[in-house]
Amino acid sequence: MLPVATYAAEVWGHRCAVTRAARPLDSAQRACLTGITGAYSTTSAPALQVAAGVPPLSMAVQALAARRIGLEQGEADLFGTHIVLPPGSTKAEWKARAEQVTLEAWQRAWEAESRGRTTFDFCPILEERVRLKIPMTPARTQFFTGHGGFDCQLVRIGKALAGLCPDCGVEDNPQHRLDNCPHFANERAEAQQAGLDRSRHLTLDLGTVPDAIWVRWSKDRTEEIKDMEARLVPLETSSSSSEDSDPDAPDSPPTPATRPRRACANGIAYVDIDSSL
Repeated sequence: MLPVATYAAEVWGHRCAVTRAARPLDSAQRACLTGITGAYSTTSAPALQVAAGVPPLSMAVQALAARRIGLEQGEADLFGTHIVLPPGSTKAEWKARAEQVTLEAWQRAWEAESRGRTTFDFCPILEERVRLKIPMTPARTQFFTGHGGFDCQLVRIGKALAGLCPDCGVEDNPQHRLDNCPHFANERAEAQQAGLDRSRHLTLDLGTVPDAIWVRWSKDRTEEIKDMEARLVPLETSSSSSEDSDPDAPDSPPTPATRPRRACANGIAYVDIDSSL
């Protein structure tokens, strides 16, 4: 894609600094990255770019244009930085300098970006991801971006009701599954045995943890929740007030309010049928 998109970039690449010109390029790149990484279609372009470890296409075009101009003229402007290299500098030297300036500009844009904050929590330093040469599988991508089988994401697209973990009653997101949820204790133990170190950014462990664990960590628990709800019945409301009750009626059974409760992802209190017998 890059050779086609950067044809004669030294002529028009400077226009990519304008949002109107950059948007079509970044939109086309997002479509390609979605297919390559197996990400959800709801994943934002900034999160996808960081997950894949590639800068925005609009930035890549400007960098290539600056490299070509620099080779011809010995100097070039890139993202507000005036680059000057000694006469006779090679193409590799210009490429390295342009990549460094691009990474710095991308880092500034990533810190100011409002989208992809789950990915930012895992990868605040872009150099770590760029240096890590690993393919992004669908499971890794979905966990890394937070757009996967997490209830906090499914509720946004109408496939869940509350976005809560069915075991803990808190928001079901990647950080919760990674660090706290008891349902994924086995995955956590296996990942730590494989080398997962939570004292550092998760970016550095993308290749350390086997993909099979990422698959289980990012799975959709919707069917599991439905099965659980099928075994549970909604908690009945409290009995009618004494003034509305029939004095000749036989004594009613104990109110279900004394039965064990369990909160499900849809926010309704349920009682286990077996436990009430």
